[in-house]
Amino acid sequence: MGERRSVYFSFYRLEDQTFKSYAEKALGGLFTDRTPERDELDPEDREAYVRQLIAGGHLDHETVVVVLVGKSTRYRMQIDWDIHTALEPAPGMRCGLVGVLLPTLEPLSLPTQLMFLPPRLRDNHGSGYARLYGWETFLERFSDIIEEAYRNRTADYGLAENGRTPMRRNGPE
Repeated sequence: MGERRSVYFSFYRLEDQTFKSYAEKALGGLFTDRTPERDELDPEDREAYVRQLIAGGHLDHETVVVVLVGKSTRYRMQIDWDIHTALEPAPGMRCGLVGVLLPTLEPLSLPTQLMFLPPRLRDNHGSGYARLYGWETFLERFSDIIEEAYRNRTADYGLAENGRTPMRRNGPE
């Protein structure tokens, strides 16, 4: 096993908290959790939210952001803000980025599952910067997946796509 990496889980707390809690319990010894508590960040003011992410030490160039993709993830502005902030260039590197398709999407075909990706994550999967995994694969290969994303934040630096305007409000669910 490699070095313990810093991991930030980005997810829709109302629907997907169970999966984040399970990952934390099952894998907690393998990573340092940088995910803020629900009340640590301002959910309405993007600039304050981003400042709090960075000043609070939740996101920096050593972090891998794991987006838990459920049925409403693509509509959540805070998830878009997390990904946008993670992809902002620091000197020579960005955060690593991984998408995890949750079991709530498993009855659907893969092309349909991909429609549930937040647009910024979909852009980065398409460019090759972000990788996608199913839930079981993510749990089984966690250390390898995180290590690969950590390495790719510099090796695949030029592949990151962050040109979209950040979301201003949550979409329909």
